[in-house]
Amino acid sequence: MGVLGGLHPAEPARIAEKADGPDWFLAAAAAIPVPEDEDDGVVRLVDDDELGKHPDPAAVLQSWLDSPATGQILSRSEVYRAVAKSRYRTLEHLRQIPPPRSSPTTNPTSP
Repeated sequence: MGVLGGLHPAEPARIAEKADGPDWFLAAAAAIPVPEDEDDGVVRLVDDDELGKHPDPAAVLQSWLDSPATGQILSRSEVYRAVAKSRYRTLEHLRQIPPPRSSPTTNPTSP
């Protein structure tokens, strides 16, 4: 358990949320606090009310799009939806979101 304290602040949170292991280990990882001023590198999607408290909400949206963690913790589609819904999005943000994939349609056989 002493090793957990030496990890990057994002790692114990990741272990607590996603890892398999004994309950005591997962509980110990979850109990390690992340300092308020520490950027733990974990992408957290927040609503526009929370974004509005940030000095540069558009930069936060861009960080979601740029994060290599996206796809590991959150799906890309979750991030794309959150960015597209935000009132802080810019045209540049929207250009980074791929168009929705159309599913192949089946054509009914004509009689």
